[in-house]
Amino acid sequence: MSEDSDNGEGMTATPPQAGGTSRRAFVLGGAAIGAAGVIGGRRGPDVTAQQRRRAGATARPAAKVGSKAEVGATVSAGNPGGSTRLEAAQIFDTNMGGRKMAMAVERVYWGPGKWQTGPNTTQEVATLNGAGIAIVGSFTPSQTLTNAELTNLKNSLAQLKSQNAIVDAICLTHEPNYQKFPSAQAYQKYINFYGPAVVEAGYALAYIPVVLTTAANDVAAFYPTGTLNGQPLVTRMYGDFYCSTQYTSGVRLDGFFNVAVAHNTPRVGIGEFGRTDSALHPPTDQQFRSYTQYLTQEWQAWNAAGHDSAVIMYFTNGAANNPTPDNYLALEALWDALSIDHT
Repeated sequence: MSEDSDNGEGMTATPPQAGGTSRRAFVLGGAAIGAAGVIGGRRGPDVTAQQRRRAGATARPAAKVGSKAEVGATVSAGNPGGSTRLEAAQIFDTNMGGRKMAMAVERVYWGPGKWQTGPNTTQEVATLNGAGIAIVGSFTPSQTLTNAELTNLKNSLAQLKSQNAIVDAICLTHEPNYQKFPSAQAYQKYINFYGPAVVEAGYALAYIPVVLTTAANDVAAFYPTGTLNGQPLVTRMYGDFYCSTQYTSGVRLDGFFNVAVAHNTPRVGIGEFGRTDSALHPPTDQQFRSYTQYLTQEWQAWNAAGHDSAVIMYFTNGAANNPTPDNYLALEALWDALSIDHT
């Protein structure tokens, strides 16, 4: 699928078109999120949250409880309001009853050929940083593994460091398991080539797959297993998982968590969660509330089993994902249960 374009500097938000525009064709920070279309899945015979909780309680000391992380939200100018990204973040958090969510941590995306080097990109990161907003960044180096692209990545990471950007983690091509690489082996090779630059720059390297099926066999196959100096390159794992069409189609996170356990991933969170990945399939308020309750239970079980959370981030990109008043109430309950920041 083709990638949307921006102004050439790499971080301009392009609002979705009315009607059937998919969440995966939307651009935030100059990167196309992915390919358009409805995705679904089937429920597989995997381990449930309750079974994980029991197993964790058996395998670990009762006193060991995993740590929470911040619950954030990725916004853009006009979504859910305002004329700038910062204004949108302030509006989102006001709608959250003053809870610090969009003003806590957001995703930032750089598409193919886009780097943290132009004046527009450096200014947007500076604005977020000045407001104390942390980022989980996604760079998209070329799949043609060249030293020139590696240098571009290193220069961008150095620029982030020179700006004192608040970086929670860096991902190299998010949702690699969704029609972006010819094979899981190609992605493994890709991370082995570019990944050490992220770790050597002092940043955590994140793996961000989209959860398409309950079994999540593709998530397991794409998990980067490379090491640097004997240590795993990947230390964060985030799932992209939407209410509709994934949750409402019966997809669950059992396999996703099993992958994290299999690799002993230090921290696990959500890169994108929201109402829908396609404007054609908005959920009802009841479906969204069930979905947020499910996410809450899953991460509470994850922590109860002694595992640590990574950041959990809502994604909004226009009418399809701008929360309804009832959605905000459901998000408040999720934030109250999962966020490390209760100030």
